[in-house]
Amino acid sequence: MKRYLGLAICFLLVGGAVVTLGADAFIDLNSFIMVFGGGVGFALLKGQEGAYVRQFGDGTIYFGWIGTIIGLITIMTNSTQDDWGNMSNIAPAFAVAMTTIFYGYMLKLVAITFSEPE
Repeated sequence: MKRYLGLAICFLLVGGAVVTLGADAFIDLNSFIMVFGGGVGFALLKGQEGAYVRQFGDGTIYFGWIGTIIGLITIMTNSTQDDWGNMSNIAPAFAVAMTTIFYGYMLKLVAITFSEPE
């Protein structure tokens, strides 16, 4: 029961920050698919019987960072010299790149809750 209460508290804290800052900045379907799919793939790759949820959580962290690296590479290759002085061009793309890390850690919290023994 304590684990579920702890997860609820974590989600309430993060949810409060998201609502305060604006939920639109935290919603990106492609980022979520990258992290969730990566977590599933990693769990299947590891293939440890009885540890799929824990491995899923580990995979979401890896793919959160991989997604951010992909996003940063995309920003760097698609930017022109004029973009670097104009934050209105770079900032939204950078924010989307960072959402994969956010999703990775949020899904890891859920995985921890459901994978640890009581």
